[in-house]
Amino acid sequence: MRLFQKQFLIAKQNYAFDDTWRHINLPEGWILSFQELLNYRHEAPEPDADMTIGDRYSWCDGEGEAGRYVRLRYPHVTIDPCGLLGVFFGGHGENICVGSSAELVAAFLAGRPHPEPDTVIDLEHRAFMNYIPAPGTRWRAVRRLLSDQAFDLRKGEVVAIDDGISPLSDFNTAVDVVAEELCNFASALGQRVDGVIDVKLTAGYDSRTLVAAFAAAGVPFRTSTLDFVGKPKSDIDHARKISKVLGVPHVIQTPLDSAPELRSLVDRHVSGSLTDWATTHMIPGMIDSDLSESDAIVVGHCFEVGYPQTSVFLERVNFSDASGMDIVKALWRDRHYRSEDAFAKMLDDWLNWRREHPRQMEWSSCFYLDQRLGAWKSSEDHAFDVLRPPRVTPANNRKILSAMITPNFSERREKRLQIEVIRRLAPRLLRYSFNPVDVSLSKRVRRKVRGAGKRLLSSFQLVR
Repeated sequence: MRLFQKQFLIAKQNYAFDDTWRHINLPEGWILSFQELLNYRHEAPEPDADMTIGDRYSWCDGEGEAGRYVRLRYPHVTIDPCGLLGVFFGGHGENICVGSSAELVAAFLAGRPHPEPDTVIDLEHRAFMNYIPAPGTRWRAVRRLLSDQAFDLRKGEVVAIDDGISPLSDFNTAVDVVAEELCNFASALGQRVDGVIDVKLTAGYDSRTLVAAFAAAGVPFRTSTLDFVGKPKSDIDHARKISKVLGVPHVIQTPLDSAPELRSLVDRHVSGSLTDWATTHMIPGMIDSDLSESDAIVVGHCFEVGYPQTSVFLERVNFSDASGMDIVKALWRDRHYRSEDAFAKMLDDWLNWRREHPRQMEWSSCFYLDQRLGAWKSSEDHAFDVLRPPRVTPANNRKILSAMITPNFSERREKRLQIEVIRRLAPRLLRYSFNPVDVSLSKRVRRKVRGAGKRLLSSFQLVR
């Protein structure tokens, strides 16, 4: 299976990885090369003036939009709010190019417009594609755009833009915005998708918020839950019960363990950015889905900006005068990586950009939006291009992201915003606990043994 399925490149010459690529002439000699499976459409009467590339869902005359897309308003190329369809760039003068894959841009700059399908471009710092700052990713001068950056084709450089993501006036306004935008998205998706709408559901807050919106919008859908090693049985049981209450079909997906070649290709395609868990369990399981091109998969991972996981590690970092190495030490403490110094230098570049272009949100959320969602999740979605149906993220919406960073951290830790949205849209879904913990006898025994062991170790260390 060839994984380059939804890619694009903008340069001063055609690029054709294989016969699935198409070309469109842009102003001033630029050419957009893209694969036929990657959607594009013109947004203005002039064919080259305004277009979107990727899966973009809009409503309310363009006031609301979500998805995974790139917008080209010549001469500027901009990404979606979280950069889930990434934009990489590199080169100088007539050799400048902009593309959707770091490997694609590296191959073009290396003068290899027709690489073999299994060719692996040797990029530097592969271990750190989980957190890609921009500007600053030093792989043969290949860099990545942040959501508040645009690439100016005419100037051949990055310029700062206002991406419109900032806290709203108050908590109640945030609830109003999330409820309205999610229902509008569900309605828009229902009108656009002819087949099955598959909403991923667990016992967590975010997926249940999505399900509540689709139920409130009256859009036909089904739910699915991925079962994998370590998945709590209670998680699947809750998803099944919620689906039954709503009267919608529920499917349990089991990862395949018989696709090592596919996992290898996925890993290479995203330059090693996926964790072993995602590559081994999640992607093979979802690839074997029964869905087709006329269906859609809905996920809610951009809700994560509401409570950044990294905030626990970064709460002691004073970003106003911190260095990249300070962030590395806060994130990983006693762990050591190969090119740790190189990654710290990348973060120095990111810090410099942020200090020159501050955002109206606290640093940990900014870090999470730029690095976690705009990098790791982007690479994950990049790998999911092997799926037949589009995989869309309604929370990848400027208004929703602004709403998620509005509550204080105490409210965000308690997921109060999601709870209030569910209460408004489908209150019966609050009957079931969130993220229930399995409390089997064997697990309770194991916990007590581990706890006793830790106490003994602590006592031993104190005596020493």
